[in-house]
Amino acid sequence: MKKLFLGAAAAMMTLAACQNNPQDNNKYSITQDFSDSIWNGKTAYIYTIDNNILMDSAVVENQQVKFVGQADSTMLCRVMIDNRRMAQVVLEPGNIHIADSIFPMPTGTPLNDAYTTLESEIRDFLKARRKFFAENQATEEAIDSIENYFNTRFTTEFKNHSNDPVGQYMLMSTWAAYAEDSVKAEALKEVGAWLQQTAAAQRMVKLIEGKMNTAEGKMFADIEGQDEKGNPISLSAFVGKGKYVLVDMWASWCGPCRMEIPNIARLYNQYKKKGLQVVGIFVWDKRENLAPSMKNEGVTWPQIIDSNNVATSLYGVEGIPHIMLIGPDGTIVKRGLRGQEMIDFIDHIMNKK
Repeated sequence: MKKLFLGAAAAMMTLAACQNNPQDNNKYSITQDFSDSIWNGKTAYIYTIDNNILMDSAVVENQQVKFVGQADSTMLCRVMIDNRRMAQVVLEPGNIHIADSIFPMPTGTPLNDAYTTLESEIRDFLKARRKFFAENQATEEAIDSIENYFNTRFTTEFKNHSNDPVGQYMLMSTWAAYAEDSVKAEALKEVGAWLQQTAAAQRMVKLIEGKMNTAEGKMFADIEGQDEKGNPISLSAFVGKGKYVLVDMWASWCGPCRMEIPNIARLYNQYKKKGLQVVGIFVWDKRENLAPSMKNEGVTWPQIIDSNNVATSLYGVEGIPHIMLIGPDGTIVKRGLRGQEMIDFIDHIMNKK
């Protein structure tokens, strides 16, 4: 710490000049509390979300860690200890505090307060939504009301943060996952130059483009890869050959994916002689996991390992399983099929033949 020796008026003027130094105005202080003493003596790190750059580090003492430095620009970051994320925070000038809680959230500066308000709101929304469906109140009118509220809130708040780390957070979070594609597409038109350069914005642009290019009624996009034995294989080898093709994007670690496999097997066994082909697209997983997973789950239909990691981006898929039906001419008939709805839909299609 610099020591200031005050004497005459000239010294006072020097002090005032130091206090008005732009670098001093960019100073940040981030304090995070921990209820458990197991973190004492460990080093905490601050990394940028976008490109994983190390910004700061400090040792936890007395169940608290404090970072102090210069924030020449605002960035969305995460606090890490032992490769575990302890909090997410906007690195910006000011005094930021992260209290110990189940979901530690930062407060004390404008962007961190905005981030915490939105994160709290989305958590409350999801909690209320789960209760809503558990109590069987999900009429079509009520669901539309929830969706309209959510889309309106996303639109309003994203306009306020279309070029800052809070907007970046919104594009990466459940806010974007629950907003309709048309709402996100409109929001992206408002994105400022800084946010345009982030991975979150660029990923969202690709996802929206992928969804629009492969929407129901559009032609399928080809996917090339390898089968479980390492042989070249492509989606176009099955699509456009006069059969309906049920495409399942899945991974071995995905519980909901495995839950759909018996449904897909039932449909495949029931309708393969009537012209239904099933093709799996193995995504977000290691190629060596495919063969044992096929054996364990009883998968008997062709599989394409997404070797180039393009399938989900190409189709704008944000979560798996993603199951779609492609028509005999290669036109996408239906996307987002799951469970009994999928069974009923395929029954209807195949029994019309």
